[in-house]
Amino acid sequence: MAATIVYVHGIGEIGGAERELLFILSSLDRTLFHPVVVCPPDSPLAERVEALGIPVHGMYFPAWRKLNHMFAIPGAVLRIMAVLRSCKPCLVHVNDYWWGPLCYLACRAVRMHVPILLHVRQEIQEKRIRQYWFKKFDRILVVSENIKTVLEGGGLHSETIVVLYSGIDVDVFSRQARRSVIHDRYGVQSHQTVIGTVANIFPRKGHECFIHAMDHLRKVFPDCRCFIVGKGNEAYLVKLQQLVQSLNLQRHITFTGFQENVADFLETFDVFVLSSYLEGFGIVLLEAMAMRKPVVATRVGGVPEVVEAGVTGYLVPPENAHELALAVQALLKDPETRRMMGEAGKKRVERLFTKQRTMQQLEDVYKRFVCLSLAGEQNGL
Repeated sequence: MAATIVYVHGIGEIGGAERELLFILSSLDRTLFHPVVVCPPDSPLAERVEALGIPVHGMYFPAWRKLNHMFAIPGAVLRIMAVLRSCKPCLVHVNDYWWGPLCYLACRAVRMHVPILLHVRQEIQEKRIRQYWFKKFDRILVVSENIKTVLEGGGLHSETIVVLYSGIDVDVFSRQARRSVIHDRYGVQSHQTVIGTVANIFPRKGHECFIHAMDHLRKVFPDCRCFIVGKGNEAYLVKLQQLVQSLNLQRHITFTGFQENVADFLETFDVFVLSSYLEGFGIVLLEAMAMRKPVVATRVGGVPEVVEAGVTGYLVPPENAHELALAVQALLKDPETRRMMGEAGKKRVERLFTKQRTMQQLEDVYKRFVCLSLAGEQNGL
């Protein structure tokens, strides 16, 4: 009989963490594990999970450390408790640390011996370890060695931390791409140079830096087109659009909003750019590299573990539009280097960041804790 795992995620829009959760759910060995998901109801994530044939328990999650959400926390804990009593899971997998304390309280309140895995997907400050009760969880899954180092510096024992690099299905992803779709939709001409990024519209993604870099690049490549693919903070988007207007870049930069199929965009880009100030890993880097795209990214968080500097792309300091522009410019002027870096990037993904490698490691972690959970039940714990 398959062991039930409850996955908890408090955001309903589709971004990097949500796409990775969907990747895990769609790749999971259903003969061994039965997934159940707790997430916001009537959301894009809930719809995608249900399309996989996986049960969804809808609920909204209060913020753990915001005063105006404080009185909603008991109700949220009660709702998670109801799911645990209904599903009787062998394991709880919290898909990002924001909801960890709520799940911990719910598991302990129902007096079930349920191991809890906490996934950390972004760069983190040491103070978060205390604020979000990291030491109470059975295992911490992190997406980079960089995050592991921070957690160890905050007092967590290394044996409680598992570095789980994200993975992708290289063949499936690359087969999805059609360059002509973007050319036709946005009026891109065959002679035009195209650069772009795929990242949610949040300040930590450093879109202002990318826009200022584009201001430098258009002086060298006057027909260059730039696409920013993603959605997020509406106020921040307005700020970015105003910046584009003030620099007179409307002809060059297009905000596309959320796109279901980012492969068509990646296929169109001559260079992929990620200008984040904070980045735990950057799974979109894998997707770009799998499609043989050279990368220019900021040297932050786990990015240097993904992009091999000088081999699969260039790494530049964060918040430095000039250096970012120079790196992109160097690649745009050198088609052979672009080709070589693109080939090297795909080989690196195939070697280190495949779906099979990630899921094997994750399921090995699951198996250990499912066995412990079952043993605890048999002993009356």
